[in-house]
This record gives sequence, C-alpha cells and structure tokens, in this order.
Amino acid sequence: MTNFQIITDSSCLGEASFYNENNIDIIPFHAIIDGNFYNLDDKMPLSNANIEKIILVKKDFIISKPNYLDLKTVYERHLREGRNLLILHSSSCIYDIYSSANLAVKELQQIYPDKEIILIDTETIACGIDFLIKEVLKHQELSLYEESNFIKSLNYKIASRFIINKKSMNKTLHGMLRKNYVLKENKGYIIPCSKFFSLSLAISYELKVMRKTIDPNYPNVYLVCAADEPKAKRIIKSINRHLNANIIRLEPNALLLNLTGKRAIGLFYIKR
Repeated sequence: MTNFQIITDSSCLGEASFYNENNIDIIPFHAIIDGNFYNLDDKMPLSNANIEKIILVKKDFIISKPNYLDLKTVYERHLREGRNLLILHSSSCIYDIYSSANLAVKELQQIYPDKEIILIDTETIACGIDFLIKEVLKHQELSLYEESNFIKSLNYKIASRFIINKKSMNKTLHGMLRKNYVLKENKGYIIPCSKFFSLSLAISYELKVMRKTIDPNYPNVYLVCAADEPKAKRIIKSINRHLNANIIRLEPNALLLNLTGKRAIGLFYIKR
C-alpha cells in the first residue's frame, strides 16, 4: 500500500476489483444513453452484437465528465483525512480533466500548505493511465515525489514514440505497453487515439499488425475525431495504405465506450 492516495477518473481501463483492492479513488464520468443514466464505473449496456447498430442509428449519447467542483470535493475529502495526493488525469482528446483538476489543486494547495499534492498530466488516454498506475504500484518504496518523477519519465518515453520502436525496447516492456495501449477484442481492435497515437506513424504500425489477422478488403473503420482535427487527413491516408476500408468519421463524443463496455476514444473496426 502506498503512503499517499492515488486518484484518477473513469477514463482508466482497469478492472474495478483492481482499483478497489489497491484503494485507488476513481472519479466517475456519467452517461445518459436513450434516457437512461449510467455511471461509467458500471458495465455499460453495449455488446459486440449491438455496438455497430447503436452507433449507426445514432442513439442518444450524453457524456458528462467531472467538473472543477466534483474534483475539488474528492481531493479535499482525502486531504481532510490527512492524506497526501498523487492525481493522474489526461489532457488528451475531449477528456481534458487535467485543466479543471489544475484549478482545483492550485486552490487546495493554498488551503492545505502542509500537504503534498502532485497532479500529473498523463498526456495519454484511458489505457495509458491504467499502465502508469500499475507501474506506480510496483514501486511502492518510492516517495511521492520520486513516484511523480518516475511517471514523468515513462510519459517522456511514450511521447518520444518509444512505444513503437521495437529495437529500443526491452521485450517485456514493449509487450506491457502494447497490452495497455492496443486492445484486441473478439470483434476487432481498438487503437486509442491520443496526442501520440494520432501520429500517422503510430497508426501505420498498428495497422500492419492488424492486417495479419483480418481480411483487409471488408472492414468498416470508424475514425473518432473532430471534423477540424488537423491530423485526420494523414490518419485516413495511412488507413487506406493498409486496408481497403469504408471509413466512417464520428464526432469524439459519439463513442466513449469500447466493445466490452470499457471507455476509449480511438480508431477501431468491426470484422465482417
């Protein structure tokens, strides 16, 4: 058990039992789907059988992420109970919990000057946060500041595209990173599209892997990105270089859920 409280949000992808066992506080996203309210810590009512139908008929999705007051309330509860805080949020894609968290942390640092509050912008989406938390728990002998520096060094390696350079990687580390960034499901792949995975080089690498296991002539590819995303043309060009695909662009908030009910924003396809 760490000597500080780890806090993140629903964009992480770990199993609930894992976070409960390790006393990690998850600040939830919320969703309204066809008039029904869900906490995104619950398993969402989407399955491999109906996910494509749900997307194409454009069911009513409303996704609500925690705001400044939600975040501050959770942080302050732990501070009042005497805990130091290690907070992990992302600024990638439409999540951007980090900006609101930064405001809350600056205010709380004035109120609780004797407490250590470290907020880290993971700069990755769901899978990356999950990976970082697991790495933190492997190094519980480190102090809070040592842990924060450790996380920042991992982020730097990922940001430097270390993740897709096999020759520069220890095989075990490469496998761990791939496992946490690229999710292979029964019906296909999800490639999270963060600041780093929106790079055409990273997408090309994953498509080469995908091409070994699918018929490249028949997939639909759903590209989740804003209409004005500057990298969209490069991503589409990269997809077309590897797959004869029907590319369907969705607005980012049209899909925050992957094929198993976990949360993700990214590029995925459904195998025919």
